[in-house]
Amino acid sequence: MQQEKNKDSELVINAFSRVKKALDNISIFHTDRGNEFKNKAIDELLKTFDISRSLSKKRISL
Repeated sequence: MQQEKNKDSELVINAFSRVKKALDNISIFHTDRGNEFKNKAIDELLKTFDISRSLSKKRISL
């Protein structure tokens, strides 16, 4: 599966930088299992602010 052109970890980190709420008040970050979320920078951001990751269930392809 090909990753969408503008869908990458930089987009996710930019979105976090625009959150108006204090990041340490966020407890859960829920995502699908997209490759843009498999990134060390995102992992470090979540760890720094003690944010738990929640992932969508895996789909079973028939």
